[in-house]
Amino acid sequence: MNILVYTDEFLMRSMTFIYRPLLEIAGKANVSAACLQRFNEDLFPFENVYAVPNKCVSQRFARKVLRRSGLALAVNDTRFERYLHSHICEKGFDLAHAHFGPGALRIYPVLRRLDIPLLVSFHGYDVSSWFRYRGYTEAIISLMSRREVHGITVSNKMREALSNRGINVKRIAPLHPGIDTTFFDSRLVKTNRNPREFVFLQISNMVEKKGHEYTLAAFARAISSLPPDLDKKPALVIAGNGPLRGWLKTLAARLGLSEWVRFAGPVDREQARDMMTGADMFVHHSVTASSGDQEGLPSALMEAMAMGLPILSTRHSGIPELVRERVDGILVDEKDVSGYAEAMRLAFIGKMNWHDPAASRRRIIEEYDLVSQSKRLLDMYAKIIGGNRQAAA
Repeated sequence: MNILVYTDEFLMRSMTFIYRPLLEIAGKANVSAACLQRFNEDLFPFENVYAVPNKCVSQRFARKVLRRSGLALAVNDTRFERYLHSHICEKGFDLAHAHFGPGALRIYPVLRRLDIPLLVSFHGYDVSSWFRYRGYTEAIISLMSRREVHGITVSNKMREALSNRGINVKRIAPLHPGIDTTFFDSRLVKTNRNPREFVFLQISNMVEKKGHEYTLAAFARAISSLPPDLDKKPALVIAGNGPLRGWLKTLAARLGLSEWVRFAGPVDREQARDMMTGADMFVHHSVTASSGDQEGLPSALMEAMAMGLPILSTRHSGIPELVRERVDGILVDEKDVSGYAEAMRLAFIGKMNWHDPAASRRRIIEEYDLVSQSKRLLDMYAKIIGGNRQAAA
């Protein structure tokens, strides 16, 4: 199979959920990637990446305008299509796999002319905030009605959200993003817990939907109810980077948390794994952003569960499909600071003895393992390609 994987940006730091499966399937099929712009080559090395030449300046400008105006890709750039058409013809692809709805809309006109089937992976913002724009909604409805177009969602909840928008989900299947369970294994790394600390850990991009402000507010409320002469000190470690980092550090200081909260900065996956061995609970207060943006299914939660950590998160998007309440962790409603604080307090004083680390890890291995999920993806590729050839015969 000759597969083209397309994403507008290859790849932003948070897009390990695209990169890891790409490496896995590249060992079993002929895979190339295409993009508008390439980023972070040192973090995401991949030999076969085609970036559309910079001559397509108008396409990039149009993309910014469309994103701001909500016209949602109503205009096609003929130069972009010409370059992509030439590249696809040269390589002879059997199928294109586009990540995110806007990217799928961008490349579909070329694929249609070449009779190449398309698989669209929806991840989050393309099933939430972008549906505020009528043009995008109508375009996705039309796209997913095509016989040769298929889709993937990272959760059943996301597939349901597409259906509620009037989109034909007959050819859309949930496929969980996979994580490397052989890497995220606490047995491979020496535990580095400080016996005098109870560490709540969050690793994520610092953007609104990750809910850091509610985590900080809840942590402040939780520690305010604790006695001052503690043998073990609660700590909140926040790793990651993003546009809200400066504001969050200011907020932590304003809440009087400077001695309790540590901002660790951006981390790679080795550092993330090491940090998880020093944590007692993994926290992730996902919320719907003011733009309407929502999570897909955070990979960090799967990684923490594979490492045997209990989870404290929210009933947001597909998270309840992953985290079983009072089995893998505790879930509260979005922005429920008091409920989140009480869960933190109970965890700190040792009242969450129901958690079974082995059961959480077993669940991730059975349903979210990178190798098994990538095999499902390859099987999906083969079925789509076979169906398209049969229809053309």
